[in-house]
Amino acid sequence: MKTFRARKLLLPLIAITGAFAALAADLPTPEEYRANWPRFRGPDGGGVAAGGHAPLTFDVKAGTNIAWSVAVPVAGFNSPVVWGDRVFLSGGDDAKCEVMCFDVQSGKLLWQTAVPKVERGADEKQEPPDQSGMAAPTVATDGRRAYAIFANGNLAAFNFDGSVAWAKHLVIPKNSYGHASSLATWQDRVIVQIDQGEVDDKLSRLFAFDGASGAVVWEKERNVGASWATPIVIEAAGKTQLITLALPWVIAYSPKDGAEMWRAESLDGEVTPSPVFA
Repeated sequence: MKTFRARKLLLPLIAITGAFAALAADLPTPEEYRANWPRFRGPDGGGVAAGGHAPLTFDVKAGTNIAWSVAVPVAGFNSPVVWGDRVFLSGGDDAKCEVMCFDVQSGKLLWQTAVPKVERGADEKQEPPDQSGMAAPTVATDGRRAYAIFANGNLAAFNFDGSVAWAKHLVIPKNSYGHASSLATWQDRVIVQIDQGEVDDKLSRLFAFDGASGAVVWEKERNVGASWATPIVIEAAGKTQLITLALPWVIAYSPKDGAEMWRAESLDGEVTPSPVFA
């Protein structure tokens, strides 16, 4: 009887272990993540590429140190991200928002996919200013999907073949300069920082979404007003920390559950620069 009970308990444990192993296998390794350019200002947000030999000079008109040049079909004030042989960009206007994928070797447009229409509040109007437009935030990728957010509050995930994995509407940010905070990824999650309005409005939020399904993993209210900074995830003091900026705080959260770890009152003015860690 004791042996039988032990076996009954062992079966679900094996199943759980197998599920975690499958999840880990589907995630990029830290080395794979650092070898690519998966988010705004690179893998750690510091703007430094690991390895390789970048040219110190280039001339677009003369073609000096230019591998290829192609037209971008949909405009946006965001930066390209690169994973393997693919380059991702987003663009959009009042009519539609899209994500584009180019071949890194030739510049060929591999696909161009629009975000599907998703429901939003009837009283919400989108009027992004010209200086930021609809697609100021930079795309992020975890090597499995590409994620994009737009000034109309739409967040979407795209498979590498160009199909839409999921899409949802969050909120149209109430922000005088438009929404510009780029996305970040951590393990199987997409990190979204939406700081808006004034402190007393209590509208600012920090989210973690499941990358595969789009389900909310956690949501955190932030007692800050509008900002335009992009969060980073770092390893410091033996802990994984999600670092955010908004007047007047630098606030660190746990990317696992959104719990606040610490904060420092040290910022002033309109917070547009993003943090770096060294």
